[in-house]
Amino acid sequence: MDETRTGALHPEFGRLAAARKIMGAPATTGSVVTDRLNAARWIARFGGDPDLDDGASAEQGEDSVVIRPAVEDPRAPWVIYLHGGGMVYYSTEVFQPFLRTLATRLRAPVEAFDYLKVPEHTVEESVERLAAQLT
Repeated sequence: MDETRTGALHPEFGRLAAARKIMGAPATTGSVVTDRLNAARWIARFGGDPDLDDGASAEQGEDSVVIRPAVEDPRAPWVIYLHGGGMVYYSTEVFQPFLRTLATRLRAPVEAFDYLKVPEHTVEESVERLAAQLT
């Protein structure tokens, strides 16, 4: 099957097929800055744009963002979202579409943390900072 022909396929399968093709590209360009920009573009392309009409709100903190759904279940727990990305990639801004969807479907607030990035910082520094934010 030609993976570039996705018109008749379920949209999610089409995205998966396109992502699979992209994954055949080299893992790194040799530049952390360029690799992070490429990862952000990839996530934005497949993660979609935030649905700003979903009624959810985003409260940006110094090192985290809290997404509150339009309809919150008072019994729902506070959800902590930590995305590893090898401690190299990720930002709460790039993952806003996913975080909004998660909060809306769970009907719960979702807090996502930014973390210190490798290689500028060690994984231990990132984990210590995250642990400090969670206490």
